[in-house]
Amino acid sequence: MMSQIFTSVLLMSAVGSVLILVLLMLKPFTKKVFGSHWQYYIWLAVLIVMIIPLRIQLPSAPVEISPEELSIPELQTNEVQIVEQEPVEASNGQNMNTVETPFKLSDTIKGVHAGHYNIIIYIWATGAALFFMYGLFKYGLFVNILRRSSVKISCPEMTKALKETQMKNKVNVYVTDFIDAPMMVGLFRTSMWLPNHALSEKEFHYILMHELTHLKRHDLLYKWFALAVSSIHWFNPLAHFAVKQINEECEISCDLAVTTTMNNEDKNGYMNTILNFISANKVREQIFTTAMANDKNQIIRRFDMIRESSKKSKIIITVSIITALFILSIAMMSSGILNAKNIIPTNEPDGNRTNIVLIGYVTGQKHADTIMLFSLDNKNKDISILSIPSYTQIGNTGGLQSRISTIYVSEGENAVIDAIQSFLDIPVNYYVKLDTDSLKNVVDIMEGVEYNVPIKMVYDDPYQNLHINLEKGVQKMDGSKIEQLLRFRNNNTPTVPIGHIERDLLHQDFIAKLIRQKLVNMDVSNMTKLALAILNNVETNFPATEVPAYVSIWKDANFNDIKTFSLPGENVFDRGINNFIVDHDGLSSLAEQYLK
Repeated sequence: MMSQIFTSVLLMSAVGSVLILVLLMLKPFTKKVFGSHWQYYIWLAVLIVMIIPLRIQLPSAPVEISPEELSIPELQTNEVQIVEQEPVEASNGQNMNTVETPFKLSDTIKGVHAGHYNIIIYIWATGAALFFMYGLFKYGLFVNILRRSSVKISCPEMTKALKETQMKNKVNVYVTDFIDAPMMVGLFRTSMWLPNHALSEKEFHYILMHELTHLKRHDLLYKWFALAVSSIHWFNPLAHFAVKQINEECEISCDLAVTTTMNNEDKNGYMNTILNFISANKVREQIFTTAMANDKNQIIRRFDMIRESSKKSKIIITVSIITALFILSIAMMSSGILNAKNIIPTNEPDGNRTNIVLIGYVTGQKHADTIMLFSLDNKNKDISILSIPSYTQIGNTGGLQSRISTIYVSEGENAVIDAIQSFLDIPVNYYVKLDTDSLKNVVDIMEGVEYNVPIKMVYDDPYQNLHINLEKGVQKMDGSKIEQLLRFRNNNTPTVPIGHIERDLLHQDFIAKLIRQKLVNMDVSNMTKLALAILNNVETNFPATEVPAYVSIWKDANFNDIKTFSLPGENVFDRGINNFIVDHDGLSSLAEQYLK
């Protein structure tokens, strides 16, 4: 889950950075035409793009399958084809068929092992939390000093101004020696702090107009939102630059909102008030505050904008809004398309092959007991099944925490999919989660299966309420017996041990026989009903709306050629822990031929 969030953040940060650079290039034009209000609020589009992980899935072209492709030659054998797990080696001169895929952000980190990538994710999450907490701490410390050094005063002018502007806010007014310029502080209980020196009636009027404009426009909320986004993207300097731009444009935009309807005399009085406060102000600008005079560096620009302030025509306002919406739409669409291609835990099938990961577990337990990848060749009507041992080590960290089953327990099925896609480099389109209760229901829906039990299986475990008693030989098995078959590990007497690999092969063989017995010669209607019934008994992200399309493709398949594989690799016993270490060269060759 965390890896998906981090990947999404990287994508949104990249799109947001491009948008920031575009806005900077357009600024000489937009500053003259649209004015400061547009310059201020357009940065809100940047923040939205950098925090909302919108996903836009473009429609794929329909796949046309010719009658020749639908016909499958009869095979001579009805047995399941078991393929040895030795890797298929390709000579240097041999060109292997590959599927061209669009750019994925995961490709840039493919060389990073999952363990190292997780460290990067934790660094990012820690940095984001610390950055935001530092902002809160700095703000809390400043407000605490303000409150300890201030005195609350009665301010009828504030009450009158709120009433005249039809604002329902309640704003307390304080006087303090700690600041030399007025400011507004507080998101939910907003208060105004005034410096402890005499103010003329005109100066106080300008102060009220300025600060109440901030309050009416919810500028403090804007600044909180900006801090949240910059905390998430703390590693991106352009995100902090965007926050700086917001703070600068905030005061200029507020100045223009206040002075647009003023005559020259009032404009001069307003500017003199700002100038007096700036010359005396010794307190640095604080986050989550609005201050009428807080930055000496931008005073010339503020005054130039005030002198030139005038109402924009309705045409200019309309064009500016349309332009802002257009820029936001393009940025969101770009972010959404990238997110859909890179961070969804499942990828849309390309029409030729669909890969589905099956996660099996005992009802009431979290441990992933069985993990298999089903690869459906929709063109040639072939099925390949790859078993992934639950104790497969992901990354190079070792230990129990590196096992794929542990990753499933701690982070869920999406993390398992991420591990398969990024570390094992096998594409996954969908997932299916199946517990033992659901398994029994599915087998009973399919009216059982005839299966040749290889050995007599007798095992009792009162702790798990597990009781296995199966005779050796061919027999019709319902859901309850199938559960016993698949959960069997060893007999009460240790004469016939069964290891992880043998158990995985047993699972593969059962599934292959179940498919062959139940799907061959089934008509479209019954196959559709069966598929929907199965979907209702499992947890999956496979869309039910896709069932008719897949049924149409597979309705004439004979399901004789089901290939089964074990994950290439070896068991390694290290520090008292047995993990399965993947042979990536062997897996790469196998995946290219049967899974991609």
